[in-house]
Amino acid sequence: MLTVLALYFFGGPVLNDFAFSFLIGVIVGTYSSIFIASPIVLWWTRARGGGATALRREITEKSAATNPLAQR
Repeated sequence: MLTVLALYFFGGPVLNDFAFSFLIGVIVGTYSSIFIASPIVLWWTRARGGGATALRREITEKSAATNPLAQR
């Protein structure tokens, strides 16, 4: 975000429109990831029949399967 702000303020008139649209995209993408995607994942997990403990168990199993050092 700091890089995009630097492009916007110091990039000159050629880069202002690009940097502004990129800045809006970063803000909207961050908002979407935090406030829209998280509730959808939670709803999806509960709709599949799992609760918060099932989600924790699934995350733990996947991290143990992908990280061989975690099994020690």
